[in-house]
Amino acid sequence: MRLSVASLRRVVKGDLTIQFVPQALTSYGGLELLDRYLRQIDLVARLRQAFTGLRSDYGSARIALVLLTLFYVGARRLEHLRYLGGDLLVTRFCGLARLPTRRTVADWLRQFTQETLAPLVALNRDLVTEALAHPSTAKVVSVRDGEVIASDGPYAEVKEHLAGFYLIECDSIDRAVQVAARIPEADFVEIEVRPVLDHISVDM
Repeated sequence: MRLSVASLRRVVKGDLTIQFVPQALTSYGGLELLDRYLRQIDLVARLRQAFTGLRSDYGSARIALVLLTLFYVGARRLEHLRYLGGDLLVTRFCGLARLPTRRTVADWLRQFTQETLAPLVALNRDLVTEALAHPSTAKVVSVRDGEVIASDGPYAEVKEHLAGFYLIECDSIDRAVQVAARIPEADFVEIEVRPVLDHISVDM
């Protein structure tokens, strides 16, 4: 059966009503909440821009959402797509009338090169930094001769570079500083501790 490209897409209008009552939903109901967050950060449009060098009848941004769904549900292989094809919450989240086959996704992934991957790496960096509070809220932690040194404000003596991060949950910034002081690298580099913005609001 030959399908048109338009027949693969699904327009999603409005949010599903979420109520804390018994519902005949799959365990993937959390995809609806994740979808609302991704719309807040305009992820699909940003993925389209990052994937301008890649081609797919399904749309590269939608293929990326399919892969995100696989991670979300704990799938380990592309073959597991066949178990998700009939789930309406999954197809709604991906914005597709039907999910692509394993071969279609694999062919899309083979298009990646160092050049086409670079915009995605940049987008990942932007998404991480946007989730952080302003640098003025930061504390810089280091350990010298066994003494914990914590100062206010960002470490701005050199050009900013995010080498990596730990995401931890603490009751206070002081507790976060204590945890940061236990990071081995704190003995020879400065560790910046910054709150994560709590900007996710979901209407029930």
